[in-house]
Order: sequence, then structure tokens, then C-alpha cells
Amino acid sequence: MSVRASDLGHRPFYEGTQHCAITFYLLILTEKHSSAVPGAPTKVRVIVTGATTVLVTWAPPHPSSGNVLHYTVYSDRDDQVTLRDKVKAEGSEVTFKELKDLSPSSRIQVWVTATTAAGEGSPSPRLTALPSPSPTYAPVAVGGGRVWQVGEGSGVTLGCRGFGKPLPSISWSQGGTAISSGQFTQSLPGGDLHLTGIRETANYTCWVRNKVGVDSLSHLVTVVTSPSPPALSLSHATHDTLNLTIASAADGGVPILGYTVHHRGRTGEWVDTEVAPNVESAAVRGLPCGAPRHLYLTAWNSHGTSPPSPVLVVSTQGAPPGRPDAARMVEVNATCAILRLYTWPESGCPITHWKVEKGSDDPAIGWAPLHAHVTRETTDLELCQLTMASSHLLRLTASSTAGDTTVVYRVLMRDRANESVKEVLVSGPTGIGGWLDVHVVAGIVSAVLLTAALIICICVAVRRRKYEGYRQGESLDNKGGGEDDNARNTELTRAHLYSPTPTKKPRGSLASLKTQDDPSDPYEICPYATFR
Repeated sequence: MSVRASDLGHRPFYEGTQHCAITFYLLILTEKHSSAVPGAPTKVRVIVTGATTVLVTWAPPHPSSGNVLHYTVYSDRDDQVTLRDKVKAEGSEVTFKELKDLSPSSRIQVWVTATTAAGEGSPSPRLTALPSPSPTYAPVAVGGGRVWQVGEGSGVTLGCRGFGKPLPSISWSQGGTAISSGQFTQSLPGGDLHLTGIRETANYTCWVRNKVGVDSLSHLVTVVTSPSPPALSLSHATHDTLNLTIASAADGGVPILGYTVHHRGRTGEWVDTEVAPNVESAAVRGLPCGAPRHLYLTAWNSHGTSPPSPVLVVSTQGAPPGRPDAARMVEVNATCAILRLYTWPESGCPITHWKVEKGSDDPAIGWAPLHAHVTRETTDLELCQLTMASSHLLRLTASSTAGDTTVVYRVLMRDRANESVKEVLVSGPTGIGGWLDVHVVAGIVSAVLLTAALIICICVAVRRRKYEGYRQGESLDNKGGGEDDNARNTELTRAHLYSPTPTKKPRGSLASLKTQDDPSDPYEICPYATFR
């Protein structure tokens, strides 16, 4: 069977729960990362831009260990103590600092650190520069080239600044193709590039050029989505547990943070069982014995939740109760009918209760409950309100979590026990009226089959007799022949302009007269070709 997950009717609660789970996981992940100080900034450069100025650029620490609060640029000068300049990290885009008012021809030593909530991280290697007058210098591209994870269809602003003398120009390209402002791209003042409606992962490169040279930096924009629907299948089942196999699909560009197994019975509310990521199996426990279960699976990441997998309908082990033996189930004495319900066979799932009803051969009279709920603690159930020396219909139903089994007995209240109880079947959808013994039904079915076989044999015999009479009449007509042979030859010639193949001899023709002593040969080879 198939069930559409869009019809499941519990999405608002589920989505809220999933959102809380994602938020909680990200908080734990952030706390874990923030417990370690960041590493050293990378790609540190010191460019002399004048007699009293230098430009310091760098890139964020890699790998990242949390959100950078600010950077610190240390400068150790010959004629001064070590100075510190803090640079606020605005989304890690501001990764440069110009140091001014330096002493001409005085060496300067520079290094950079990053600070997160856990504290200040390791310093970068120290670099030395000597400020000097410079009418020109090569361009420098700064802006913290990094990897961006962007939801499909959303936007992002890529940073880029250009320094140089003369002042450089800034342009962007993607995959070797120049980018200009359009429907989904916009060049901003200062050099940044704003993207909207992003649909695919790509590298975007910022180019900074002047007459002295060229420099560049790249941003990798990765499109992330919610995971694709995972697959769910049954590995094996026990009486109260379903062991499932999980097959993950595409993660959407970011790691899968977990799975959720949603399950319920034939009806009722859906129950969620959370499953850790990076697993291939799951178990749903505490289920009813032998009962069908509807299940589907979803995966989730930091971007959202996957569509549901196809609904899987499976059952735990076990089956409804079997059919009891009437001789062991019902005992009749002079005053009562005794039901020994404990003799009812089970099929892996325990019987929870029984129901006993009394019926009638009158279709207008329905079933009357004698005992609506008989528990397992009952040993012998006595029915002493039945009229003696009369026949009664009793319907017994055994219930379990796997289903119900119903039997109907005709009980004759008399002293002798022989043939006092017979199992019967009901005819018609109402369940009342037309009660038949099992053996009577079997006899009727056998009689119907034998009658059908006899009718078929008679039809075959009559058809064969008619066919033989037709053959005999044809033979007599061939012997009688009285029509004009030339006319029949003319008709034969018109019907067969050219007859190299065997032809059937017309009644009364010369050919038939030649072979009238052999009626079993209705065909003859014509040795000549006949034309009009």
C-alpha cells in the first residue's frame, strides 16, 4: 500500500520539534568549538605603501574553531614599544590594517592573532618590513576569501577591497567568465559582489589590477539544501521490535545531523524515534505483537529536514489466534454448556480476552452478548441459561493484538455428549441466518462440480454427433451428382484462376465422380494450371 506523507497531519508539531532539535544541536556544536582557542591567522602579508605606512593583510584561521570576535595586529618598532591594534571582525571580512605614522627607514616587525569567546589564539609568524618612499606599488586584494555555505535560492555578499598605487580597478569572474551587474548579480561600491537566487556551487574570483601588476582572491560559494529522502527497509522483526536498515542519500552539502523514524499503528498519532547520524540501522521497540506498523524516515541537517521516505508497512512477529477444537472447547452436560477458553490455541501473540454471543436461526434476530469481555484469568465459563433439549448458536471471538478469530458452534443441549457440538458457517454478509454445517457445505460444493462436469461431457458428445452427420450428408451429395459438369467447371475456373495447390472437389463434378468410391479423399492435386 502507499501513503502520502503530505497527508499525515502532524507537521506543525513535528516541524517545531525538529527546529528545536536543530537549534539545540547547533548550540552544542558551538559550545564545543568555542571551548578551544582559534588557530593563527593565515596568509599574512606586509606591504610597504609609503615612507611612513605599511599595509598588513591576512586570512581567517583554518580550520575555524568558532566565530572570531576580533583580530589583534602587533607591531614591534625599533624606536617604540610593541603596539597593539584591534580590528573588529565583521563577518571575518575585514582582514587588513594599515599602520601609519611610522618612523622613516625604521624596521617594523608585525604578527597577528585571532580572538574568539574561548580566548586569544596562536600568533602568526612574524614578518619584517622597512618603510621607504614608493611612488607606486603592486595592487593587493583583501577581503577574507573564504568558503560560504548558502541555502539554495538565497543570497550572499562577497567582500573584496583593492589597494595599490595607482589606485587599482576591481572586477569579478566566475569560471573564467567576467561578471557584470544583472538579475542575480550586483557590483557594489568599494568592490563587493552581491549574489541572489544562488542555485549552484561555484568559485567567484575578485581581480585587482593597476599598471604595476595584478592580484586576486577567491570565494567558494557552496549551495546547501536539506538532505535527500533516505531509504528505510526492514532487517528483521521480533514479537515486539522492528529492526530497520537505513540507507542515506545526498546530505545536501552539509553533514547530516540525525534521522527520525516516524511510526504508528493502523490509526492513531505518529510517534517519533530519534536516531544518531552516521548509522545504518535503527530499532523501534515496545510494539504490539503481530500488529502492522506504518513507518517512514526523515533526515535533517543545519539547513532543514528532508522529504519523507516512502511509507513502509510491516508487522511484528505473531498472528491472530488459531481455530480451536470444538470437542475440547465446549462440553455439554445435563444442565450447562461449559466453555474451556484456555484450550484456544495462540499463534505467537497472547490472547487478551474473549467474547461470547448467542444467535438465532431467525435472520431478524441479531447476536445477543452473553459475556462481552472474558479475561485470561477465567478457567471454565459455564453457560447454564440455555434451554434444555434445544439447539443454540454460540459465537466465540478470541482477541489479540494481532487480530481476532471467530468461530460459531451449534450446541444441542442434551445428556449425551456425542455430536452435541458442531462448528457451522454463516451464509450471507449479515452473519445471521442460513446456518449450514461444514460437512453440508462441502457436499453441496462437490455436487455442483460434478453436475458441471456432466454438462460439459454431454455438450461435447452432441457436438461430435452433429459433425459426423454432416460428413455423411456430404458423401451422399457427392454420389448423387446431377448438375451440369461444364457449368460447375466454369464456376471452379472463376474461383481459382490459377490452382497449383490442392482444391476441394465440388459436389457433382467430374472429379468427384472419378473418386466417389473413396469418400475419405475430398481433395485432389490438379496437374494443370487453369487460366481465364
